[in-house]
Amino acid sequence: MKVLDNIMEKIEANNVVQKKMDILMKSIDDSMGKEAEKDKKMEKEAFKPEVKRMMAGLDELRGQIKMISMGMEYIPNTRQHQHVWTRAAEYATNA
Repeated sequence: MKVLDNIMEKIEANNVVQKKMDILMKSIDDSMGKEAEKDKKMEKEAFKPEVKRMMAGLDELRGQIKMISMGMEYIPNTRQHQHVWTRAAEYATNA
């Protein structure tokens, strides 16, 4: 159950980060208002300093998202999985 607990912890942490990102994205949208409709301003990324700061915060939050994956021993037919479940000296290559 340690693997499942680890996965659940990461999911919960990612959910917290996602909620913060949603709030920050709404703030960015609200701050930009009608400026977002102006194509030239969006192309040049000529945003207010406040918006740039919030975008940097959003990038920082994206970096906090944790990758979730299972160990190779839980993925069927990998060498690690075969080692755990078969204890054979040779592993099936066409499994």
